[in-house]
Parts: sequence; structure tokens; C-alpha cells
Amino acid sequence: MNFFQKNTIMSIEKLALTKEGGIREAMEKVKRYHLTLDFHGCNENTLADMDIFYDLLNKLPGEIGMKKLTMPYLMKGNYYPGITGFVVIETSHISLHSFTETKQLLIDVFSCQPYDPEKIEKELTAIFKPEKVIKNFLKSS
Repeated sequence: MNFFQKNTIMSIEKLALTKEGGIREAMEKVKRYHLTLDFHGCNENTLADMDIFYDLLNKLPGEIGMKKLTMPYLMKGNYYPGITGFVVIETSHISLHSFTETKQLLIDVFSCQPYDPEKIEKELTAIFKPEKVIKNFLKSS
């Protein structure tokens, strides 16, 4: 068992032991916040810039009150040219997927901790300058 698996199991066991009624009841009380942004008509060069993606994923968690559990992880696509990047945060994840040929960027921020979706949209719009934005924000409990 690796370090991550061991700590995940320990965290789940701790949650189950500390929450009355066990883990199911505890998880039913957890709120979820999920932002998706679809950017269309972005600058191709910006969508292909690994440094921009790394810097963004490295600083964004702190700017929205989240704690990073990993450093940003980036990879370039071959079949669909672009970049996929993500960072694991204490309460879930932030991911970005760019497609240079279609000038699109897909953004996904999921957390069990509240955050300001407008702040994220404003910052990313300033960087990628999309012509069109499709936004979805879901809150559930």
C-alpha cells in the first residue's frame, strides 16, 4: 500500500469514527460546489503555454482559500493538441483542458468547501480572453 492509499484509508476511518452515524451520514452532510467553465475563441498560443497553466494551477488554490495536496501536473495531448493539467486540493480538485485547434479551454473546479466562482471566472477570463463563456455552477448538499 502506498503513502496516498494509506493516508486516504486513515482519513476515511477517522471520519467514520468521529462522525455520529458513521461515514454515510457524515458524507450526506457534506456540501459540494462544482464550477465548470467552457471558454471558446481563446488565443491559441495561450492555450499551448505550459508555464501559464503551471503558474495558474499553482497559485489558484491559495487565491480561493484552498490547500494544495499536490503540485500541478501537466501533460500535452498528441491526438487532440493542447494541455491537460490538474492539481489535487484538500477538498477535491481543479482541472484545465485546452484544445488549441478549436481554441477551447474547459475548466473544472470541484470542492466540498465553498469558494467564489466569480473570482475564478474573472481571473481566467483575463488570462485566456475567450470570445464566449459557458458557465455552470452547482451547489448541493
